[in-house]
Amino acid sequence: MNTEELGEFVKTPACLAKMEEMFFKAMGPDYTDYSDIAGMPRTYFAEGPWTVEGGSILTPLGPRGIGMLLMAHEDVPIWTLQCFGHCQEEALPCLKAALSAAHAEKKFFGGRGQDGFVHEGLVYHNDVEPAFRTDFQGSNFFRGYEKIQRKGQGLSGAPGEVLGWHSYQGGMMIPAV
Repeated sequence: MNTEELGEFVKTPACLAKMEEMFFKAMGPDYTDYSDIAGMPRTYFAEGPWTVEGGSILTPLGPRGIGMLLMAHEDVPIWTLQCFGHCQEEALPCLKAALSAAHAEKKFFGGRGQDGFVHEGLVYHNDVEPAFRTDFQGSNFFRGYEKIQRKGQGLSGAPGEVLGWHSYQGGMMIPAV
C-alpha cells in the first residue's frame, strides 16, 4: 500500500476498528509488566501488517520515567501514546491493576485506566481531557493526567498522599482523520 492509499485507508471505519482491536490485543497481560522492560523499543503485538511497539525508560536516579507506544501498518507509524511521570514502588500494583482492568474490558480511557479505580487501599484517578478524548472512532488526539494516591483519611474524606502520576497524550500521526 503506498502512502496515498494508506492515508485514505486510515480514514475508514474498518481501519479505526482494526486499530482499536490491535491496541487491546497489544495491551494483554504482559503489557503492564514493567520489570522486564530495559529500554525501547519492544514489540508488544504483531499481526499481519500491524505492529504495536513501545517501551519505558526509567532513570536509576529516582522513580521517574517515560513510556511510548507506537502502532504501525506496514511499518508506517500511524498512532502513538506517550507518557511521562513518577511512580513510587508501592503504587505500581495499583497502576498495573487499573490499566489491566480497563484493557481487559476493552475500555479506552486515553489508553490508561478508568477513573476512580480502587486497589489495596490506593485510588487510581484518570482525567482524560474531554475535548481530546477518543475511542479510535472519535477525534485525532487524546490527552490526560493520571495519579495514584492513598484513600482519604478521617471524616473529611480528604485525598491521601499522591504516590504516582503521569501525564499522557497521543493520537493519529497521519493527519487524515
